[in-house]
Amino acid sequence: GHVMWCLTLAEALTGLGAACAFLDTHATAPLLDAFATHDIERVDEAQTWPSDWVVLDNYRTTLDEEAGWRAGSRLAVIDDLARPHAADLVVDPSFGRDAATYAPAPALTGPAHALVRRGFADRRRDALARRGGPARRALIAFGLTDVGGITQAALDILLPLAGEVRLEVVAGSG
Repeated sequence: GHVMWCLTLAEALTGLGAACAFLDTHATAPLLDAFATHDIERVDEAQTWPSDWVVLDNYRTTLDEEAGWRAGSRLAVIDDLARPHAADLVVDPSFGRDAATYAPAPALTGPAHALVRRGFADRRRDALARRGGPARRALIAFGLTDVGGITQAALDILLPLAGEVRLEVVAGSG
């Protein structure tokens, strides 16, 4: 999910005329091979790529490492765990998240800032019209891992609706 969020952001930014590059690692390479457009440059770990902004989306990055990424660039962090950051901007699309969570860094919070690929966003209006009423199915999927057991937390919230809504859960091996 993290690489896909970043690809979604990069594709939107390249559409606005920005040049974007991805750090090409053994973990990101297969996803970049499958989903990145030709407009997205790939750089290896040894290269330096001059940038105005660096975007990080990694649960394991420490505050010190974030501060290091800020040297010579502004830093945006994509987060959904409400952790402290050494960033110039935080993007957290979590429902109900308050920007004050990330103070003093400015934050774009809530579903209005979700990084949704254009293909999905373009089809939303038609999908809502086809549905014609309240939702009857819900998909619960949090990516390849279940940090903090949030799949179960989502199920606990949605189970009271199980008589009205069919719940489908997808979970990775992690």
